[in-house]
Amino acid sequence: MKKGFTLIELLAVIAILGILVSLAVPNLVKYLDESSKLGMKNQENSVTSAANLYIEDHCKNPLYGYNCPSSYTNPESNQEKYICLSDLQDDKNVDEGIKRESYIGPIEFDDSVCDGVILFTKSDSKNNSAYNNVKTYLACGYDYTGSYEYSTDEEFIFDKYSDCLKNN
Repeated sequence: MKKGFTLIELLAVIAILGILVSLAVPNLVKYLDESSKLGMKNQENSVTSAANLYIEDHCKNPLYGYNCPSSYTNPESNQEKYICLSDLQDDKNVDEGIKRESYIGPIEFDDSVCDGVILFTKSDSKNNSAYNNVKTYLACGYDYTGSYEYSTDEEFIFDKYSDCLKNN
């Protein structure tokens, strides 16, 4: 008699492995998706910090030829001001001849380039007229259906800030 496994034993082992894999793969995919979104939340925090530095440099202390972006000084809106992510990546609000590093590098989500808007709104306090409520909205992977692969807030109206959207 030869030693070895029968066909039935091999099929049983393969079936058990198939069941284990079918249970593990959805959890792995869910874990990877959650970690990717957590990474984007960290990117949003970095963008918010970069935007605060940008405003400090350009608007509150405009030394060395720095200028506030027109969207930040727009008199049409007295409740909100905004800057584009592209302003932080390519500082076009610096006078000619001045070398300036970008505040933040490119942001991607699953190989899709992201656009973004950083909103500065007034606080609810009536005594404070500063625009100190800062929120970053990122949109990545615009497709032919008009939706984004990743969006900070699905209900945020990015079209209102069309000058910030370069990838759609």
